[in-house]
Amino acid sequence: MRLKVIVCLMLIFRVGYSQNDSLKIKDLFLKSQQLYSSKKAYQIDATYKVYNSLKSENPSESYKSIIIKNGNDYYSKIHNTEFIQIGNRSLKMNHDEKALLLAKRQSQTNGLELINNMLSILPYFKSYDVTETDNMIVCKFVAPDITQLPFTKVLIYFNKEDYSMKEQILYLSNAMPYEEKGKTVYGNPRLEISMSKFKPYVETGKCKLDSYIKQNKNENILSDKYANYQLISKL
Repeated sequence: MRLKVIVCLMLIFRVGYSQNDSLKIKDLFLKSQQLYSSKKAYQIDATYKVYNSLKSENPSESYKSIIIKNGNDYYSKIHNTEFIQIGNRSLKMNHDEKALLLAKRQSQTNGLELINNMLSILPYFKSYDVTETDNMIVCKFVAPDITQLPFTKVLIYFNKEDYSMKEQILYLSNAMPYEEKGKTVYGNPRLEISMSKFKPYVETGKCKLDSYIKQNKNENILSDKYANYQLISKL
């Protein structure tokens, strides 16, 4: 549940970008975007770990994730929710609720919206800097004490070799309750996302529309695998 709230915060916060002293970071992010756009097909495995507080050592939640690109089609899964962009269709499948939302695809996406979001909100951070290790480039963003941003700090690690993203660490600004030693306490969660290197895309049907829905007399119906799910059409 905590992961769902955090992911929603990441996705909904979008504002305008303005010119400032961020050219180095912007250039780095654009190189990373170009890398993902240039590859025709790939698979990336990721792990999401949620920590109850900024200093917690053990995660309270941990989920596997997957991102797939096949041409202009994309698939991603976080825990029990799948996001699919195929042709001119957009699908969101919630396995907890056994529901599939079908809508018209509004925009092209590469499954890595964090890059676009970070570029758009860059002017709203108090400070940001870039440091390097032997094989990594680390971008650190720090929010002002009073902010509308959902984060107090963000760390993004890029592979120096090809500018692919390796890890993201997001420190959330809103405190959330959790149980500790039988008591309810509040802490600012930390979300860590680790990402694998590019893997070859292997056809599994995840980027095929008929894996989810099919046509029956010009009507969209669910495939046999999801026959007991609810179809919500926004077409």
